[in-house]
Amino acid sequence: MPARRRTRTAGEPIGAASALKACYAAWSKGATALIAAVRAVAVHEGVDAALVEAWRQSQPDALKRSEGVRTSARKTWRWVAEMDEIAATFASAGLPDGFHRAAAEIHRSLARYRDATAPPPLDEIVRALAASPRPGG
Repeated sequence: MPARRRTRTAGEPIGAASALKACYAAWSKGATALIAAVRAVAVHEGVDAALVEAWRQSQPDALKRSEGVRTSARKTWRWVAEMDEIAATFASAGLPDGFHRAAAEIHRSLARYRDATAPPPLDEIVRALAASPRPGG
């Protein structure tokens, strides 16, 4: 029998569960976009191998998350609206909303992998990010 997940409550105020979900996704799905973008910049600047080695030595979790971008690439298109909603939530809290708007753009760029039968190679993902058109560009 599979392990059962514990149900958690977010608190009494109306909207607490939605706020918790937004905060959780702001980190988990936002971080996926950030690490994909970091790898794309590292490839563009010719320092990707050095970055991977630095992470291997000092930040193995970052390297693991970076490799996880491959498996996430086929589903990140679903996160675009959520990133926009999170950006609006940040703005309503008086915080900058630009990071999650950018995360939405990165996830939108990966929509080409939506119907892929296997995770794309990371080097293909970073090339796709670098080649994606930018608003106003």
